[in-house]
Amino acid sequence: MFSLTTVQHPTRDCTKPQVMLLDPLSGKRVIFGAIPEGSQRVSSERSTRLSKLTKVFLTGTISWKSLSGLPGMILTVADQGCKQLDVYHGDSKVLHLAFATWRYFVFRFGLKIQLNDGSSNDKSAFFKFRTVNVTKPETLESGISVFDFKFLKGLVSKIFPLAGESNQTADDAAVKQELPKASRSNVSSNYIVKMNSLKRKYVPELVKKYGLKKEDFQSLAAGRPAILQDGTEITLESVTMPGRTFDNVLFLDIPEPDLVGPTMNVNWFEEASGLCDSEQRVKFQLVYHFIDINAMQDPLQDSEYVKFIQSFGPHCKHVISHPKYCMDTLNFESASVITLKLRSLDARSAPLPLFDSCCNSISMENIYPLTSGQTFKILPFGETEMEKIWELRSEKGEEYWEKLYDDYVEPFEGKLESREAVLGLEEHQREPNSSLKDSVEITVLGTGSALPNKYRNVISTMLRLPILGGSTRVILDAGENTLGTLCRMYSPEKLTSVFRELKVVYLSHLHADHLLGIYSIIQEWCKVQAKTGGNEELLVICPDRFQNFVREWNQIEPEHIDLDRVNFVDCASLLMNRELDQQTAALVNRFGIERAKTCLANHCDRAYCAVIDFRLEGQSGESDSFKVSYSGDTRPLEKFIALGKGSNLLIHEATLQDSLYLDAIKKKHSTISESLQVARLMECEKVVLTHFSQRYSKLPELETVDKDPTSDVALKESKLCQVHATADPVVFFAFDNMNVTFGNLASQMKTFKRLGFNKIGQFFDNDDEEPNKRQKV
Repeated sequence: MFSLTTVQHPTRDCTKPQVMLLDPLSGKRVIFGAIPEGSQRVSSERSTRLSKLTKVFLTGTISWKSLSGLPGMILTVADQGCKQLDVYHGDSKVLHLAFATWRYFVFRFGLKIQLNDGSSNDKSAFFKFRTVNVTKPETLESGISVFDFKFLKGLVSKIFPLAGESNQTADDAAVKQELPKASRSNVSSNYIVKMNSLKRKYVPELVKKYGLKKEDFQSLAAGRPAILQDGTEITLESVTMPGRTFDNVLFLDIPEPDLVGPTMNVNWFEEASGLCDSEQRVKFQLVYHFIDINAMQDPLQDSEYVKFIQSFGPHCKHVISHPKYCMDTLNFESASVITLKLRSLDARSAPLPLFDSCCNSISMENIYPLTSGQTFKILPFGETEMEKIWELRSEKGEEYWEKLYDDYVEPFEGKLESREAVLGLEEHQREPNSSLKDSVEITVLGTGSALPNKYRNVISTMLRLPILGGSTRVILDAGENTLGTLCRMYSPEKLTSVFRELKVVYLSHLHADHLLGIYSIIQEWCKVQAKTGGNEELLVICPDRFQNFVREWNQIEPEHIDLDRVNFVDCASLLMNRELDQQTAALVNRFGIERAKTCLANHCDRAYCAVIDFRLEGQSGESDSFKVSYSGDTRPLEKFIALGKGSNLLIHEATLQDSLYLDAIKKKHSTISESLQVARLMECEKVVLTHFSQRYSKLPELETVDKDPTSDVALKESKLCQVHATADPVVFFAFDNMNVTFGNLASQMKTFKRLGFNKIGQFFDNDDEEPNKRQKV
């Protein structure tokens, strides 16, 4: 039978619910709910097959929170061979505009994207549906005219051209065209879904008994009895099993308080009547309630809402998605195992992800909390069966880390941190830093390239520097769900402090794996400023087209970014061969930056490497400078080496292992040996290697650090090996969720060499079994 499986319930890092409908015969999958940041990584963790995804029904209103994971998911399903994806929302005009804003960084050949308002059914689908749009009282239209709507449809088709259509480039005239002005959508979409009835089936034994022939079947199909030779009349009912019908399933979404009353006032039975067979009574067998905490603080303590639930009848089951009733479980338990192992090597540098398995229980009959892995089998005649097809071990609370430690750390034969230090049962103080430079913190928020997977999120690095008598945080690139990682690393109180210290965001180029998390970061920064009454400003250094995207999306976003407090600087204005204008120089200097320069990277159009000199200031009046070079994505570059000469810290991509240098050349990335040679020639003190290919899901080739650069094939064929390098820098391999000071970067390699690279490899590869054995969806 058909099944509905909860792929994710709302947590601190994946804030919106998502339910997947599966047709067991065709294998087709349909998503109802939201596609927030982190969705495709959750799919990887849950072994969800996105290649069979055919439709996405977006519930609620259009916002960055509900759609921010969709660009990355579209790129993923396209790469997995999906040929068509239908996306539904009741406000098709704003949906088209939302997609059009992605034209700077989303482009795929061969994937047909159909954006629909849900006013008509797909006759080839295995279910029927009805879109029910709820709006707030006295709301206005989006302001998108018929002419503008036609323009947006054409623009979306250029982002997803089919085979034989003209190729789009970054300088395509349509891409550079200005989008129409619009306002946010006030349409909240809900869906009534009904599985197609199963036809009557002939009983083979009865067909044989009566000797039915072709003409008999034709009579029965036409609604007439079949007349046998002896005159016996055979009716359709006498030789077939009864047909099976299904009751309705409802997906409700209430994202805002003004939508609570209008949603309860809808006559849902009347809305569903058009989906039912003429002789079938309108019933609901299952209702999903996606309720935002801003809409209702506790829906099951609201007597009016409880009456609304009861109005669907005693046999209808209800599933509540609300933070009060959904556990804040860990979504990425495979990555948690890696973090625990890193912590066992150095308890100072790998904080354990935060979670909370406590939530309100539900005692009402036929009402259940939404939980990941929860599956409802949709059976005929209004019956449903619930089961759990996978279990999140973090649901068990405090025992979680102890169990992981016993399974994955305890068996290792080697000197590690004490159990108490690893599990956080004793305070582990960092050694005091001897200088301002040594106190600089490097927080690794993501180290993967291209697509997130269950072990690595996509790229992002955060620095914390003593500047202006306090601390300044700088984020370098932010792939999808960077904010989610921060929410797992820091408590809400500490996270507020992190965003109060955030002053600078840098984006190297317009690829989705580097930028999809930045809008959320800016949005959260604005929320913290508003909440704390701060009057700070934010500096965003980026390619100019990212600023265009932010401004375009902001006009339809319910939680607006205060653009008056965000200062954008184009990376091109900082190019090393250009003189910086006084206004930009003064702006950059206000954020504790003495000098910021870029050079064009060898990767894609509008890609940059950056070198930033920070002015460090201690609370006692001491000062120093700190030079950071950041490669973004690039082949090794002599001009970057020259620009970053003498850097204190180099953060360089090391996407591919040395044996794949031809792939590195083709895809315009660097190998590990190439990145190390850049560090030597730059004469930097320390280098952090990051942005590893997801094919090295747990460990890159650590032993490359001891490799003679003159023996590397790629280096031999380049100029890099022909230049004398004075000394080897300290090398640090970045892993997700690490926090380490500049003064402590050297300890990692000392630990690796003390234990041996082979043993480290065995340690990280001893968990081939998933933390939870789960059924694939």
